[in-house]
Amino acid sequence: GPVGTVCTVEVDSLWRTVNFEKSGDLQFGVGHMRYRLRGTCTVTVGERGSDVSAVYSLDVYKDWNFDGGKAVGGVSLDLFAAMQFYGVGQEFRMFGTATGFQYSTWVSR
Repeated sequence: GPVGTVCTVEVDSLWRTVNFEKSGDLQFGVGHMRYRLRGTCTVTVGERGSDVSAVYSLDVYKDWNFDGGKAVGGVSLDLFAAMQFYGVGQEFRMFGTATGFQYSTWVSR
């Protein structure tokens, strides 16, 4: 567009899943979790290029549960699943949001 044009777009990655398969500690400790990026992207057209900026937040969600009959890295989760049965473990949900992330760059024409 012409110089001075400002375009603002709301962005949303929707919920995605990440599996921690490359790190033994993360694979065993977390396994997988869901995340979502949301925010606003703004482009302002200038004489020689455009300023691009984004302000966004990160949401995370994890069901902490002990799945009997499954194994991680060859380690059975059956004993962990039994912890809940005997009252020394508990399944729970974790949800969190981090806000205030910012990104900016300049793109030449």
